[in-house]
Amino acid sequence: MQRARTPILTFDRARSARGWAALALACAMPLASCAVTEPLAITSTGSGNGLARGSSVVLGAPDDLSSERGRFAGALAKAMMARSVRIADDGALLADFSIARADASGGVMNGPGNSAASEQDWIASPRRDRRFDKCEAERLRATLVLYDRAGGAIVYRGSGNATQCGFADADITALAQGLVDDAFQRSGD
Repeated sequence: MQRARTPILTFDRARSARGWAALALACAMPLASCAVTEPLAITSTGSGNGLARGSSVVLGAPDDLSSERGRFAGALAKAMMARSVRIADDGALLADFSIARADASGGVMNGPGNSAASEQDWIASPRRDRRFDKCEAERLRATLVLYDRAGGAIVYRGSGNATQCGFADADITALAQGLVDDAFQRSGD
């Protein structure tokens, strides 16, 4: 009867230490340059054809144009006018919009919350894994709703979400541009 040979495992401390150091360095390099960025995501609905070239829109601007809502209104107007949409008090469409900035560790839920996480319907889920973030991530969320003034029906409703560390005017402009582009895509224009 012959015995099965069992290999003997040896431990080379020098080689093992270099291996662990290389692994630690490889893991640390991406973390050192870690940035929080979740790109703009837009969801939309509507019973109409969206927004088309040559349309006219009533876009009520807030009194304070330097506020975030005022800057968003200006960005929406520029994005629409760049697509040959006329901003007028007698427009066929009525635009309503909102913009909000919040800490990304919180979330927005659709309907009542449930104790089971799998049953929750998140509109914007909280940012869970924040251990390696180098900043306090923020979520910028905006909504654009277009109503047909004659019948009152919602022609377009779009919501955009983006998460990152700090937002600038360029990000507000990009959010407005994304919503207007999405409204045009629904019309096929």
